[in-house]
Amino acid sequence: MDYTLYIHITSPHPGRPLACGIQIIDDDAARPIHESGSPLTDTEDRHAAAFDALNHALDLIVPLPAQRVALCCDNELLTQQVTGATPITIPALAERFNQTMNRLLRLHAWQINTVDSPPIARATELADAAARQGHTIEPITFDQADHRREPHTGVPQWTVTCLEDPGARCPAPPTPHTRYPFGPDTPAGLCVHAARAALDDGPLHWPDPNQQRMTTVCPHCHAPIRIERVGAADSNTPLPPCNDL
Repeated sequence: MDYTLYIHITSPHPGRPLACGIQIIDDDAARPIHESGSPLTDTEDRHAAAFDALNHALDLIVPLPAQRVALCCDNELLTQQVTGATPITIPALAERFNQTMNRLLRLHAWQINTVDSPPIARATELADAAARQGHTIEPITFDQADHRREPHTGVPQWTVTCLEDPGARCPAPPTPHTRYPFGPDTPAGLCVHAARAALDDGPLHWPDPNQQRMTTVCPHCHAPIRIERVGAADSNTPLPPCNDL
């Protein structure tokens, strides 16, 4: 199934909180399945609020059986930061960026674009209403249980180990020589770049079903990464369940 997500973040206004408006369209059915407006009370910085709003919207999308997700916002800076066109140097934004990437890694395919009205007009209307009223409004909501992916057991499918300390080269360095249980969810604590390498080079793409392990490199810091099927792990220590983000 394909979905389009429209998101708008209000501009600062005296006496009003920042707010976001979200509209999710089921492209196959050609109808909205979620509409909401929510105040953003955790920060007064619009750039940080933009990531908070995007992460909230992705939390709605991630459980859905989505094949492709089109993310549409009218914040050009947010689009450039998510795509990597504009580097992030502020620590508070870097943390939020990593949270966004961890969510995006769990989608089958996605793209983000900057759009203007009229497509985003409904999200703008919802954000403005939430800012004026000071509370969340949800004209259209959906039961995620009706759209959720098939449940899983939480049993790890393979492990990822960073074989050296990347130090300052990594924005969120994982603990070296620690086996992170991977699949069906991305493990908490693993750098998003290493996670992307594990998805791109992991067992799902191995032509030989008997292959047990391989070594690749992180595309960001070039630290060596070992990927192993769970049954091939050198250690006999039981692995914990995968952590949902």
